[in-house]
Amino acid sequence: MPTKLGAILIDLAGVNLAAMVMLAFVFGALLGTGLPPAPTYILVAIVIAPPMTRVGVNPWVVHFFAFFLGVWGELTPPTSLVAAVTAKIANASFYSTLNRALQICVSLFTLMAGVFVHPKLVIEPGVDQFGAALLILIATIGITFSLQAIFADRRGIDVLVRLVLAAFALFVLLCPNEPLAAAGCLPVLLLIGYWLLRRRGAGVVEAVGEGVKKVKRGDRVYTTQTLSGAYAEYALALEHQVHPLSAKISFSQGSGVWVPYGTAYHALYHSAKAHASETVLVHGASGGVGIAAVQIARSMGLMILGTAGTPTGLEITKREGAHQVFDHHKTGYQEEILKATGNRGVDIILEMLANVNLAYDTKLLAKDGRVIVIGNRGEVTINARELMMRRASIRAFTLWDITPAEEADIHAGLIAGLENGTLRPVVGKELPLAEAARTHKEILEPGASGKIVLVC
Repeated sequence: MPTKLGAILIDLAGVNLAAMVMLAFVFGALLGTGLPPAPTYILVAIVIAPPMTRVGVNPWVVHFFAFFLGVWGELTPPTSLVAAVTAKIANASFYSTLNRALQICVSLFTLMAGVFVHPKLVIEPGVDQFGAALLILIATIGITFSLQAIFADRRGIDVLVRLVLAAFALFVLLCPNEPLAAAGCLPVLLLIGYWLLRRRGAGVVEAVGEGVKKVKRGDRVYTTQTLSGAYAEYALALEHQVHPLSAKISFSQGSGVWVPYGTAYHALYHSAKAHASETVLVHGASGGVGIAAVQIARSMGLMILGTAGTPTGLEITKREGAHQVFDHHKTGYQEEILKATGNRGVDIILEMLANVNLAYDTKLLAKDGRVIVIGNRGEVTINARELMMRRASIRAFTLWDITPAEEADIHAGLIAGLENGTLRPVVGKELPLAEAARTHKEILEPGASGKIVLVC
């Protein structure tokens, strides 16, 4: 059997490598249905490794593929069983439930394909490996969103956007030319960004479902997410996705609460563990997250240094509570920051553009200083010795990965701050809903200040 299958695999490789991989996948999946992962991996490797390496596939790639097949074989029976039980409990179709369960496993499929197209993932440890992993990660997220996210209320438009996203994500995954694949990441990230932006907003509760106790009809609320999207006059949300909005805050302000203020709160309280009397440097302090960070830091009793790139941005940063401001387009502004601290350095840096600033951030830190990475658009090289000499650290997070306990803490703090006036969302510009596309262009342009809000 192994000899015959190996010969078939070699024949298929002469026709198409993808066909060869598909046959190997079917073979591994069938084995995995009845065997534990270890025997599946061993048998698959014994059968497919010789013919695949003979046609030029790297041995590491082959063995990682065999390992993934072993994992998939282990997942198959539990996934089917869970789908069957869930379908029975929910009185839903088994096949539709199983389809949903399989969508959750999409990352495993993309890894199987990605390891052949981007072999650096397993054969070149270091920066090249990181680049390949990032491409596969973005492709995986894009494919997952194309399967599960809702991009528009009209089904036809929603399907079209999903197909476009899937096409670009597959291009990133399957294109062997890494610069071209990297270029394909931009539309994937833009579409995902569009989905994230359209899910937040503020308004009045129009109606509630059975069993909802947290809010009632007529309550003013802001949302962290919605089910239907917030680029609309009405939005559907779950009870845990809506939170009370102070009467002191307008709906335009409320629509810009969660991401900027939630990010800034988490960065200062949970990640940096900041406390009064410390000094914080906020890069990009005139932006949405930057303004939120300045206001929160001021309420905590920190000394605040802020950077911005325009006279308007510098004025806003100063107005919202920064003790000193610096033009980050000015040559030597970092030396001015050090001088402002008496050459001691800053305790905390909130970094919005790590690929540009992180290398120098490490030189601005005081002893036991912390850089909190909030935003990044590319790779960066740092001198780790700068951290070692200062006993300093670099920490990073995304708001989408916080714990339920952290989220509850954030909302409690934000609601209190909005009520007592220490938190005052700044709306930089209001645009009609029809100009949603314009907002996505403007939000990426330098010099933006405050939040851009769509109004109905």
